[in-house]
Amino acid sequence: MTQATEEVNKKLKNIRFEYWFINDGSTDGTLAEMCKLNKLDPEKVHYVSFSRNFGKEAALYCG
Repeated sequence: MTQATEEVNKKLKNIRFEYWFINDGSTDGTLAEMCKLNKLDPEKVHYVSFSRNFGKEAALYCG
């Protein structure tokens, strides 16, 4: 786990939560990073990756 994730987990230890990341067709390695985070904690970290950029509104709606 990353240091940031560990800090959030400490603060929210009595609250059930999940992380959802939406990749809106990014080409900068975002998808690879989301996959890594998911592999570290698949029960809490999820992601959706669009095949192309559909716009901010679609990504927000998806999330």
